[in-house]
Amino acid sequence: MARKSEPVNLLDLTPVRIFEHRIEDDKVIVLIPKYRSRWMGWLQRRLKRPFYLLHLDEIGSAFWLACDGQSNISAIGARLKERFGDDIEPVWDRLALFVRHMRKGKLIDLL
Repeated sequence: MARKSEPVNLLDLTPVRIFEHRIEDDKVIVLIPKYRSRWMGWLQRRLKRPFYLLHLDEIGSAFWLACDGQSNISAIGARLKERFGDDIEPVWDRLALFVRHMRKGKLIDLL
């Protein structure tokens, strides 16, 4: 019989960006390829607009830029709370929801 693994604390995980981004007007635009499969790469390179553009708000942009593979979510949340103050409250609920959406969309990976 397989043993159940310990539950993982989200705050201890380290987010890593999967896709490239660009910055316009101090906000991040994530470049999501239209075709993610390897065998469609030839078509991806020939498209006039090969990417979907995901425009992030100020808080989302700050989180995206902090996903450097070095800081865990707890440290990122503390920095966001320090930077945005009461505008980001409740910080941990918002951060957990945002990470869940980014992970579901396969935009970040959690280590």
